[in-house]
Amino acid sequence: SDDVVPFPRTRHLLNLGAATADDVVEGACPRGRDPVAAWAEQAFRTGAEIVLEEKVDGANMGLRLLSDGRIAVQNRSHFVNAKTHEQFKRLDWWVEQREAGLRRGPRAPRRVF
Repeated sequence: SDDVVPFPRTRHLLNLGAATADDVVEGACPRGRDPVAAWAEQAFRTGAEIVLEEKVDGANMGLRLLSDGRIAVQNRSHFVNAKTHEQFKRLDWWVEQREAGLRRGPRAPRRVF
């Protein structure tokens, strides 16, 4: 299908004040406790693995080949191109410069990255 592929949700350990209504926040930590330490203790007790990642500011993007052979670029829930928003003004040029490489590879044409 050529529909937009949903991006996985990022789960937040805690809300530092910038979380929005659609953000997934793991939950409250007892008052006065360091939430990272609390989660680490829980992982240690249960043998679970916790991976902490820092989100770098910028747009989330995915590229893939559509059924008609065009390279599509999506940003979360919609397709984007150089005309979509100022931050993507060089996107079409970037894709054109790398088109041959994007079409090659072990997962082409079903590649999503």
